[in-house]
Amino acid sequence: MEFTEKNDFVVNHSSSDSYDKDIELFKKYCPGSRLHSDLKRVNSFTRKKLDGFILFELLDKISPEEILKNRTENPIPPKVEPEQKKAVEREPTVESEPEPEEKVKKKDKSKKNFRE
Repeated sequence: MEFTEKNDFVVNHSSSDSYDKDIELFKKYCPGSRLHSDLKRVNSFTRKKLDGFILFELLDKISPEEILKNRTENPIPPKVEPEQKKAVEREPTVESEPEPEEKVKKKDKSKKNFRE
C-alpha cells in the first residue's frame, strides 16, 4: 500500500471512538512498536492522534478491510464517565432589616462593682 493510500485511510478513519478497537489489533500485530511508550500516556485529547499513528502502523501488517471489520465486530461499550459534582444551588438571600438592639443593657452580675 502506498503512502497516499495509507494517509487517505488514516485521515478518513481515525477517531477517538474507535481507539479501543484499534488498540486491540495494534497489540496483536505490532507488539514491538515504539508507539507503545506513547500509548501509556494517552488521554482524551490525544486519542484521535494516537489512533492515526496506530492505523498507519497497522496498515503495514494488515488490510484496511480487516481494520474496519474489527471495528464492527464485538463493539466495546463506551466508558461511562462519573457524573461531575453539581454545584449546590443556594436560595437567594433576602436582606432583612437589622434587628433593633436592646436599648437597655443588662448588667453583668458576675462582676462586682465596688461603688454600689
